[in-house]
Amino acid sequence: GIFTETGNLVKFVDKKFFGPVGLEGLLSVVPTTALAVIGTLIGDLLRDRGRLPSRRAFAIMGVGAAMVALGWLWSLDLRFNKPLWTASYVVFAAGWGALGIGLFHYIIDVRGLRAWAFPLVVLGMNALFIFVAPILFKIYILRGWDWMLSDGTRVQLQQHIYNILFGTFGLAVGSWVFILGFIGAWWLVAFHMYRKGIFLKA
Repeated sequence: GIFTETGNLVKFVDKKFFGPVGLEGLLSVVPTTALAVIGTLIGDLLRDRGRLPSRRAFAIMGVGAAMVALGWLWSLDLRFNKPLWTASYVVFAAGWGALGIGLFHYIIDVRGLRAWAFPLVVLGMNALFIFVAPILFKIYILRGWDWMLSDGTRVQLQQHIYNILFGTFGLAVGSWVFILGFIGAWWLVAFHMYRKGIFLKA
């Protein structure tokens, strides 16, 4: 029941068992796997050709709403914690994901309103790349490279960018500027790949 940044089950197990062998964060595989399994089940609903498309969409949204409610109720006993992937957070997040999928399925496939969704198509055509590449960029570039300040001290490149944005816009707005800028930059990469006909699939 302890969820502080330095005192929690995942941190303890990492330090005691997994850290020395380079397997930090292994416990998080369990809830993230559960989230992936929920995703495949929602995918099965989406591909169910035995239902009318509108009924498929509403079934997915119904499941999503139920998971949102269940996750929220569970959080009253087991707090939401994204870094630790608590079960309540997984169910709650999966529920919102299912609601989004069901809503997009209804708007785009059932109602036929497709033109507005082009920015999403660009990302979806290289979904695996656009999921993995930003993570690697963040680990090896933003957190892996240092920036030397005018006083000679070195900080992570990501921290240097944070310092500039937070100093210019404040913490809340600066955070949004970073997030939207990061997403926008990777969308431009995906758009370039889309125009060149480069589609990476597993």
